Amino acid sequence: MNTKQTISLGWLSTFALLGACGACSSETTEPAPGSAPPPTSSTDNYVVPVVPVRTTSALIARTNLDALIDRAERDFERRPGDNTRSALVQLVLERARYFGTYDAFDRSDELTQDITDQSPPDLRQLRATVLARLHRFEEAQAMLQGIEYDNEVLARSLLAQRASLLSATGAFGDAVRQLRQADFQNGTSSERFTLAAAESAAGSFEAADELYRYTLVNYRD
Repeated sequence: MNTKQTISLGWLSTFALLGACGACSSETTEPAPGSAPPPTSSTDNYVVPVVPVRTTSALIARTNLDALIDRAERDFERRPGDNTRSALVQLVLERARYFGTYDAFDRSDELTQDITDQSPPDLRQLRATVLARLHRFEEAQAMLQGIEYDNEVLARSLLAQRASLLSATGAFGDAVRQLRQADFQNGTSSERFTLAAAESAAGSFEAADELYRYTLVNYRD
């Protein structure tokens, strides 16, 4: 997987800071036969089935993540380059996201400090992701200025990243409008979660709840 794919797949999870989660797909997901239709109004109700879920213990999960980071650090040390750096930064950001450790924030900042607005677009997206995690939102927005992609998947990933920064700086309406204009409500599971998080941040809780419920009911792994 190249760096651009890593950034594309990694970015959509950043909206988890505002309540989103999910996995990225390169194709629009179609509802399975017999599944509920997309939500159209606040009167639609979706019943999310309650299913027992077994999850990995927190201790094991943290140990596994630390092991992955250690291996990524060794890979980056042996083969320094954009791909190994990107992989390492994404893992360090996950540690910062789940555990809020200062050393993880510092490490992600250190690893990306040499990225400038003259760097390749995928690296600028990586740096913008780090800056956003550090709450340096205006710097993150500036880092993304002028980036354009012909590839639809990368373009939609960039749109989601920009929309999250709009929400983070209080431009909630602009974020929702841009995502709806791009038809995120009928996109992949991650795109629906992204829009739902933006709707929630904007105070449109019923719209957000509908999107969350519809996506959960129709999610296919």
